[in-house]
Amino acid sequence: MAADVARHAAATADGVSPADASRMGFAFTCLACQVAFKSAEHQRDHYRSDWHRYNLKRKVADLPPVTQENFALRLSEVSSSSSSSSSAKPLPWKVQLATAKTEEEVNAIIDRKVAAAPRLAVSDCLFCDAHLGSLEENMEHMAKTHSFFVPDLEYLVDLEGLVKYLGEKISVGNVCLYCNGKGKSFYTLESVRMHMLEKGHCKIPYEEDDDLDE
Repeated sequence: MAADVARHAAATADGVSPADASRMGFAFTCLACQVAFKSAEHQRDHYRSDWHRYNLKRKVADLPPVTQENFALRLSEVSSSSSSSSSAKPLPWKVQLATAKTEEEVNAIIDRKVAAAPRLAVSDCLFCDAHLGSLEENMEHMAKTHSFFVPDLEYLVDLEGLVKYLGEKISVGNVCLYCNGKGKSFYTLESVRMHMLEKGHCKIPYEEDDDLDE
């Protein structure tokens, strides 16, 4: 993950705060991390970073975002802590979060959850365990099996980037695509998938959505 932070720092050297974005003419923003970029390419690189995933999880937990420098420091601390910890099986993440007494404890729990979270490839179904041979096959599978579609697909310039972002939102953030963090909280990939299947939430809300507008 340290390598990811370094790569991301190089790719998004133009990231600035939203307060400076309009003055500098930066039109591409990330609301979860409170930064802006001068190009869509740098914005897409940012969406692939662990820093962005971490702030997505903090947003779901109603915590403010951390800066890239602060995130790198947290990663270093978690790595040191993990190397010296015992091999005892940890409590479920939900229990740890419920019993945390300080913001520092919550941050540490989120750090561990992000580090351990599975990652879905663009050929992996967002809603079940199906593994397809390509993004195109996956989109066909999700459409036929789960009635999933991307609104205004004809205007989308980066389908692969969108599917990867949605996969991270589900697998790392454990956020229902349709509820978008506004309903019940989930703590595993399996539980959020089950919710989406049972509730018919295998879809992107067509209304204005903060995360998808980032």
